Amino acid sequence: MDHQSTAWLFPGQGSQHKGMGEQLFELFPHQVELADDILGYSIRELCVNDPENHLNLTQYSQPALFFVNALSFLKLQQDGVKTADFFAGHSLGEYNALFAAGCFDIETGIQLVRKRGEIMSRAPKGGMAAVLGLSLDEIATLIRQSGLNNIDIANINMPTQTVVSGDKTEILAFAEYVEQKPGARYIPLRVSGAFHSRLMKQAAVEFDEFLQAFSFHSPRTPVLANITAQSYSSAPEEIRNTLVTQLSSSVYWLDIMTNLFTDYSVEYIREVGPGQTLTRMWTEHVKTLPKGDRTVQHQVNRDTSAPATVFMYPGQGSHYYHMGKELYADDQAFKRAFDQCDEIIADLAGFSLAHIVYQQNNPFQDFNETRATHPACFAFNYAMSKTLEARGITADYYLGYSLGEYNCLVSTDILDLESALKLVFEQGELFQQLTSPAGMLAIFAPLKLLEQLLTRISRLTLAAVNHDTQFILTGSEHHLNDCEDFLKTERILFQRLPVSRGFHSTFIDATKQNFLALAETLRFSSASRPYYSCATTSTLSEIDPIRLWSIAREPVQFAQTIRMIESEIAQPTYIDLGASGSLANVLPHLIADKHRALFTVNRFGNNLKTMAQMSGKFDSIRSCAA
Repeated sequence: MDHQSTAWLFPGQGSQHKGMGEQLFELFPHQVELADDILGYSIRELCVNDPENHLNLTQYSQPALFFVNALSFLKLQQDGVKTADFFAGHSLGEYNALFAAGCFDIETGIQLVRKRGEIMSRAPKGGMAAVLGLSLDEIATLIRQSGLNNIDIANINMPTQTVVSGDKTEILAFAEYVEQKPGARYIPLRVSGAFHSRLMKQAAVEFDEFLQAFSFHSPRTPVLANITAQSYSSAPEEIRNTLVTQLSSSVYWLDIMTNLFTDYSVEYIREVGPGQTLTRMWTEHVKTLPKGDRTVQHQVNRDTSAPATVFMYPGQGSHYYHMGKELYADDQAFKRAFDQCDEIIADLAGFSLAHIVYQQNNPFQDFNETRATHPACFAFNYAMSKTLEARGITADYYLGYSLGEYNCLVSTDILDLESALKLVFEQGELFQQLTSPAGMLAIFAPLKLLEQLLTRISRLTLAAVNHDTQFILTGSEHHLNDCEDFLKTERILFQRLPVSRGFHSTFIDATKQNFLALAETLRFSSASRPYYSCATTSTLSEIDPIRLWSIAREPVQFAQTIRMIESEIAQPTYIDLGASGSLANVLPHLIADKHRALFTVNRFGNNLKTMAQMSGKFDSIRSCAA
């Protein structure tokens, strides 16, 4: 093919999250009513609010995800977006690819995935796990050597990312063999069944009987099948046979990506549905292929009916005594969430965050004891996210700045709240006990001054780059004083941050081994959706102890991360969930439209009024887009 081909990719189970598709349901009332009649419950209530925590149960997540993927596709059609040259879907997403290709209508698709989810939920209990850092051949060899005979290869996603599936006891036992290999990681997945394994054989028989009642059309657009990585033939009966076989066979997603790029010259992909998992895999994989240096584009997915919303979680430096005091007194969602964190910290540390932040001290005192400021910053960010959600404002994406990345870990389900607060508090303890006092200085000057400062005062370290005329340095009190004297002479603006330790610098290196030992005690899950990390200037969906350390140790690249978001998402709205609005104040230096930068509260009180103003601006942005 001489022209640049396009492919639309549909995500599978695991991409679902509460709130998905919220802006789509009202656009397609007929389809919503149809889904409710078939399923016997409100599909909108399940996807948006999930009041009974059913969304991650197979029998519910499969129809929910299929339906949101389908509405996302219909919205693209409604907007007049030219359809793709090829379709493909990961596992469950293959049903959306077939729907998009005209093989069956949305009513049939809902019926198929409802039955598929029911059958798979009743299959013999098993387990699945992701194996990272090993090739497929290495994993197959390990399975043979282990003597564990009830483990199969389920998903081949990347050259060094494979999912195994099988008997739950053996899946747990296989971790020991994988973790003996240098650089390998083993992540048990939160599923109740052994999908895409031999334990699905009986489910496939039952599903085959169910499918006999349905007729299928030849695909109008080529669809690449999971089990072959090749296009379906024009014979309708192949659809039935392939869907039955898919239940117990491997998903060859790596081969699908390779074939799309190499054989079909696909250079533009769009992920249609929640999340960016397939987009990330595509972007990483094609770089390794022949001609992988040619321009490859992707459209980061989001609900197209409204501008994307980015929740920004700041770190230390945004805090102060009495932050959000009016909200704590008058907003039930904020108080409930903050008190939830307070109870966890009280059990861990023996003190009350609420007492320290809202009662014990006046708002003008220095607040810089890290064992308290760490959890206080985290708790405020967490409470603010719950406050916005209670007001109907939800995030499509998350961005973490320094300590704020730990809030992203909770928002994307990588860590549960209790584990995250344990990490935050004990990190603060380590920094306070094992590091020397140090400070951080924000400097408002062009970056070209940075080299001059670092040469003039060699003990200073770059901690963050917020935009082209603002950066942050870390150093001892003595060296920061020298720097301030120089800046005063040159009439350059600066601001000392309210911290007592030198984050993102060599000042915290003494804590590394203790930090890694702490991180090893935590149980990390795969992200329900990736978040933007200012430590790696990329989207993250997996965390390990080394990467966690980099969040605390590496410089914060806020400017570079925002520029990446702006290149990937069309006109997103940013909401700063911190107590000072500091990130929202920086954004106008980085984005063309300053009205897209919103803050929730600031240091001047009137929290309820400020929140109301922010909500009004947010509603105005959405209504203008509509």
